Amino acid sequence: CVKGLILSDTNSISLNQQQKDTYYKTAENIQTNGSNTFIQGFLPKAVSKDASEQIRNYLLTIMNEQTPTAMAAAFRGIAERSNTSNVLSKTELPILIITGEEDQVL
Repeated sequence: CVKGLILSDTNSISLNQQQKDTYYKTAENIQTNGSNTFIQGFLPKAVSKDASEQIRNYLLTIMNEQTPTAMAAAFRGIAERSNTSNVLSKTELPILIITGEEDQVL
């Protein structure tokens, strides 16, 4: 039984075509060339400039453990996500939404 939701750095709206194209292009690039270039570009945007080296290394380890196929599939999934705002607006469950003031990704 679900008693509540915690949503962290996420979004409930679908993407426009330009955004979808960007996600598909990223997926294709990762699938073709590997994930290293993406990870190096993403990591500085994913954590605060004040994050400890331990946190940065932890995130880097998690990202490096993902296969390029898995990462590409995740990007394709984001590109195709549907708008679920209506679900959130109609739920009677308590919802905690967490995002960072310095979030550069969302």
